[in-house]
Amino acid sequence: MRKKSITLLVLLCCISLLFSGLTNASNASDFAEQQLVKDVVNNYYKSIEDKNEILYLSSVINPNNPAQQYYSKNLNGSKVDFDIEKMVKISNSKYEVYIANLKHEDGKELPTVPYDVVLEDGKWKLDRSTISIIPKEEIKKITDSGYIILPDSPFYKSIVSENEYFYIKKQQKNQPEFGIFDWRTYTFNTISDDIYGPGEGHHRIFPWGKY
Repeated sequence: MRKKSITLLVLLCCISLLFSGLTNASNASDFAEQQLVKDVVNNYYKSIEDKNEILYLSSVINPNNPAQQYYSKNLNGSKVDFDIEKMVKISNSKYEVYIANLKHEDGKELPTVPYDVVLEDGKWKLDRSTISIIPKEEIKKITDSGYIILPDSPFYKSIVSENEYFYIKKQQKNQPEFGIFDWRTYTFNTISDDIYGPGEGHHRIFPWGKY
């Protein structure tokens, strides 16, 4: 009976060590993956500072896109201060990385920006296409001219952060709805979304800044 007890104890210890090893391996894998995601963000901002076209294109999605090609050749060489506030794993192919302490090109501080970092062709890449940075002064011009943006409008529903100067809007991929005073990002040499609406249409264009 004692021999069976010892055998059972040894078996339980082996199982415990096996699960402990699997857990440690999983934690190490997660840590390595998170480091790759951080590296992509750091490389993106380093490419701007160093005016490194190759590093820029290796850090962003759709590097062959004409817009990405254009920006890679026009990096401004400015140092970008930022902090990674937190990272949230959304799926096996997507992280949401919250970037804080960024400044707009006019020197005003931006709210925290939840950029996506996604797997593309087996590599982690920064995807800024879902983010819009909207100056509040521009919205004030619109409302001061007599237009009303309702609190439950699509515009406000997609705001994910704000401060006294800016709204940060995040539009999910494959979300075709277009609402009054909504915003879209368009790419050179591609067909845009169709926009239908009664009466007049007005638009304002904001360049895609390198933040």
